[in-house]
Amino acid sequence: MGAIYTRQGEEEKALESFEQALKLANSIDEPDLKATILRSIGEVYFSRGETQLGFDYF
Repeated sequence: MGAIYTRQGEEEKALESFEQALKLANSIDEPDLKATILRSIGEVYFSRGETQLGFDYF
């Protein structure tokens, strides 16, 4: 869902969705999925011009 929200320009909803997905990825111990989600969160912050936050997620 986060990717869809991102494409629609709904950054806040995208971040909320990615945060929920990150909790799930952590709970089931999926490091590859976690890395993908973290990168997606970083990309949302970059698109909002929040470069430092974006780097924090990469």
